[in-house]
Amino acid sequence: MTKCIVVGLNPGTGASVKRFNKWCDEIGISYYSFTNMSSDPKWDFTLKTLDENDKRSLCTILDQYDRIICWGDKVSNYLKKFGYTNFFVMPHPSGLNRKINDTEYVSKKINECKDYIL
Repeated sequence: MTKCIVVGLNPGTGASVKRFNKWCDEIGISYYSFTNMSSDPKWDFTLKTLDENDKRSLCTILDQYDRIICWGDKVSNYLKKFGYTNFFVMPHPSGLNRKINDTEYVSKKINECKDYIL
């Protein structure tokens, strides 16, 4: 069984998780782990202010998984800076992300994610 983890930026609302879970149903992911880049809900999303303990903890966690799914480009850019290359970028499922209003785009990303997971 493939071990999959999803990485967000920092703690937020449950609405994004609910939307992502619907996408997971379409992708065929029945179980995944979740972590955030930062444990600080007020983190300003800049790498220079990311707590070193959060960074070390994140890398330790990610190394235990076969597949990594990033919520958005910002997370994927940070993972690249940490040396990760094998991950898939889903659009951030927040209602503030206008990209997810395009159902064709979301459908394409869901299908691409299916290919990555398998």
